[in-house]
Amino acid sequence: MTAFGPPGRPGADRSGELVTTVKTWTREAFRLGDDTGVFIAELHCDEEGCPPVETVIALLRPEGREEHRLHLPLERISPAHLWQLAAGDHGCCR
Repeated sequence: MTAFGPPGRPGADRSGELVTTVKTWTREAFRLGDDTGVFIAELHCDEEGCPPVETVIALLRPEGREEHRLHLPLERISPAHLWQLAAGDHGCCR
């Protein structure tokens, strides 16, 4: 798995590229304008019933926040996953 961390740490440059790529795909799939921010975080969980890794994508729209969760690590997300989410299909990655 790719390591994520602050600049200067192993994996930081690659993680930045991944986040930028997924943000671009998200903007395209959801047809977002410049007035909407996109926040992406990969979360790790050791609790029972929780996926071991999930990626949270938050759309920060002027009218409010919209959040989507993919039960995939960031490096496994494809444009197709985001197009499915944008179309309202939330069963793609659970």
